[in-house]
Amino acid sequence: MSDQHDQNSETDRRIAQRSVSPVQAGLSMVCPNCGQGKLFDKITTLSLVPTCPKCGFDLKAADPGDGPAVFVIFILGFLITGGALWLEFKVGVPVWVHFLVWPPITIGGAVWLLRILKGWIIAMQFQNDAHEGTLDHDEDAK
Repeated sequence: MSDQHDQNSETDRRIAQRSVSPVQAGLSMVCPNCGQGKLFDKITTLSLVPTCPKCGFDLKAADPGDGPAVFVIFILGFLITGGALWLEFKVGVPVWVHFLVWPPITIGGAVWLLRILKGWIIAMQFQNDAHEGTLDHDEDAK
């Protein structure tokens, strides 16, 4: 019992030492460990750097999965659909204007939101010390 308590308090101390806010790291698209190194290779890419250029933190294990894409679909889908409906029924523009306006907004918004949400989810994983789950019988086999 005391081993588990010691392990939990050690984890709590490590989490308390992390000073970078996950929201700040996500919005700034910076390393969740130091809050200074850039998280992405280039401005227009969605691939993460393998290690933080400032503190050397290993980002290879960071895996946000499909979470950011799901959030982007819901958020951007709501905004784009609402905007297109508003533009159609309040302003009454021709169809070609929709084809001219909405694709660039959708693509640009998707890349921008994916970068922010990817950074936020990776920072949340780091903040909460998340890692791949194991079953109890996996631990017994070791």
